[in-house]
Amino acid sequence: MHRYPRWPIHLVLVGVSFVMLIPFYWVLKTSVTGENIFAYPPRILPTSPHPFYYVDVWYYIPFARYFLNSVIVSALAVVANVIFNAMAGYALTRDFPAKSFVLLLFLSCMMVPFQATIIPAYLITGRLGLLDSYLGLALPQFSTIVCIFVFKASFDAGP
Repeated sequence: MHRYPRWPIHLVLVGVSFVMLIPFYWVLKTSVTGENIFAYPPRILPTSPHPFYYVDVWYYIPFARYFLNSVIVSALAVVANVIFNAMAGYALTRDFPAKSFVLLLFLSCMMVPFQATIIPAYLITGRLGLLDSYLGLALPQFSTIVCIFVFKASFDAGP
């Protein structure tokens, strides 16, 4: 039994949850409002919602194809990421002469921000002739250092 009632905590959590959901509601409201999205004062409920904009997006823009492209690239990157990073993580659990140097090298590579690697990754992808292809989009994400460390920690925790 608790010494204090829990309902005030739950009330605060519900209130914070509603505050966190306001931006999602606002995006949904704006997407069905139409041309008067900049009306002043802003209205909480749309005056005349039109869900036809979603139909227009599916009709005029090949959104389904774009979504399928995203699914293909993501699936390719995830499968390759699991395969390559599992092998690298397992290799780092074993003892070899330069293990501490390799771990230090990986840690130092984590210090480089992702934005600094975008242009070199693009140039390498272009030299490989993989521009405008699924493989060219997924190739820079085939191995990430964070995933290698997650797999290494997982293998270290095993028997």
